[in-house]
Amino acid sequence: MKFSEAAPLNISFLVIVALLYSVLVLGALWANNRVEPGKKWPVRLFRFFVGGYLLLIGILALDKVFADFTATPPPIIYAILPGFFGMLFIAFHPLTLRWIREIPQRWLIGLQAFRLFIEIQLFFLAKEGLIPKLLTFEGRNFDILIGLSAPFVAWYVHREHRADRGCPRFVATWNILGLILLTNVAVHGFLSAPTKFQVFTEPPANIGMALFPWIWIPTFVVPLAYLLHILSLRREWAFRNRAYKKRAESALGNESPVR
Repeated sequence: MKFSEAAPLNISFLVIVALLYSVLVLGALWANNRVEPGKKWPVRLFRFFVGGYLLLIGILALDKVFADFTATPPPIIYAILPGFFGMLFIAFHPLTLRWIREIPQRWLIGLQAFRLFIEIQLFFLAKEGLIPKLLTFEGRNFDILIGLSAPFVAWYVHREHRADRGCPRFVATWNILGLILLTNVAVHGFLSAPTKFQVFTEPPANIGMALFPWIWIPTFVVPLAYLLHILSLRREWAFRNRAYKKRAESALGNESPVR
């Protein structure tokens, strides 16, 4: 399917990717300005590498470089791995922890609502015959639950924090559920691609993820969803440890000296 044959669907997806990239950069800039306002290079470096990666992947996908599934390993692997390892680097870098301490938890959770729109995109992709039905909410993809629940979870977390009541177990449970559902989709997507590892042979095979602009789903959208879950968990863990430390220091300060 050429780009012009499904222009509204393709353009809507391009808008989603552009908005996600913009929000990601603006979030990093806002957090960095609160942590180290004099240092602009971390955000510039972040913007350069993420933007350059997306541009390069998009150009190669336009030339259908990743659409060859006969090679071992298929070329799409070389597109996915940099995004995956880049996500892990950002998620666990020490500077990132300083950033997310400044970013409200409701932002990290609420942004996951974008997955609702991605699920709608996948639904229409299946209608176009570019991915199997099992990768949609009509099949084995339950990721739409995270997209639907994200705004309500973000509101609940915000309300509890404003009332001076944390909800770490609830946040952790929601994030872990999101990681499980996301991994479920990723595994099904890999096992339905026309490679020698294909398990799900329901036609059509998953070839849409190798084409422009949908190549950005496995290389950017999925890693971003993982990143938000990990950052949300790290943030909750960091504040939980800080709360335990403060309580321990308070308890030690209230102890009477032994005579």
